[in-house]
Amino acid sequence: GARRGGYGSFGAGCGSGPCAGPRAGCCSRVGGGGSAGGCYPPGYGDSVGFTAAGSGYAQAVGSSGSCMAPPVNTAPGYAPSQMAATYAAARQVWQQAQPQQAQQQQQQQAQQQAAAQAAQQQAQQQQQAQAQQQQQQALGAQGGGAAALAALGAAADADTVIPNLASYVQINPALFSQQPQLKRVVPLALDRAIREIISPVVERSVTISCVTTRELMLKDFAMEPDEMRMRKAAQLMVSNLAGSLALVTCKEPLRVACSNHMRALLQQAGSLDVQLMEQLVQVCSSDNLDLGCTLIEKAATEKAVRDVEEALAPAFAIRRKHREQTGLPYYDMSIFTSGRYPTGLPEALRPKPGGLLPTQRRVYEDFGRIPRGVAAAA
Repeated sequence: GARRGGYGSFGAGCGSGPCAGPRAGCCSRVGGGGSAGGCYPPGYGDSVGFTAAGSGYAQAVGSSGSCMAPPVNTAPGYAPSQMAATYAAARQVWQQAQPQQAQQQQQQQAQQQAAAQAAQQQAQQQQQAQAQQQQQQALGAQGGGAAALAALGAAADADTVIPNLASYVQINPALFSQQPQLKRVVPLALDRAIREIISPVVERSVTISCVTTRELMLKDFAMEPDEMRMRKAAQLMVSNLAGSLALVTCKEPLRVACSNHMRALLQQAGSLDVQLMEQLVQVCSSDNLDLGCTLIEKAATEKAVRDVEEALAPAFAIRRKHREQTGLPYYDMSIFTSGRYPTGLPEALRPKPGGLLPTQRRVYEDFGRIPRGVAAAA
């Protein structure tokens, strides 16, 4: 204590407690360490200036009051100034690490906040999308289904029996004043109704008319050498018969089919009052019934003419060939021996050489003069 500036008053405590034993003289040699209650191995107080260093070391590290060995080098002669610099550098490193840790914590907090904001925005977008979807569904139910009507209109323009069917249909504008977009349903319903019934109607009408025309042609024109006159009479007769049969056969089925398809399309396109829907169905079906019947009649007439030409092709060919080879008119004598006709036919109905008389040919020519309405009514 006397050697290091009068700290002997604290040296008495070095012989007791953690510094007892062989280290009892440490406090008398290191004055500053004694004041902090720490003790160090002998040999660390010989250098001048260690008092301040030892005192700083005791405050920074040895303040617990226990004997602590130097962490750097315990060999005698280790420079106290080097030990102080080591501890100062360690403290500086620790102090520098504190702002970095704070910065890392701030960055983590910022990332967490950004993730929370992104999740909140995503949830808001999902809610907005759901609200828009519900609004569109409500508008579609109230406004008549614009998307469905657009698809129906495109189908009506593309898939019809004849091109531009929509330009031929009759539509009362007063019926669609509130919802004009429903006009697209009318041509599509008519198109589907025609497709539904046209095949059986045309097949039945053509079959009956072709068989009838072929049999009458072979009987009445058996003595007719001119195949062109025979062909013209066959075409007039079969076209009139097939068209009239198709017209009277398809009218009621077409009305029912058109009403059913139009009702289904109106229900699909939008919500309408039941009474208004039935009014639209009945009026539009009646207004366009003649158009649908005309289309079916035309299809039956064209098919009947082709089929009768094919059925009478052998009769036409044999007359032309006989005239070219012999130069004489052809007479079909097989009708008298085939037994297809009764032998007791009246004189006016029996075939005679030279063909039909002008008054008899007029019966076939009149087939082209019969109005369609009269033929259908008959």
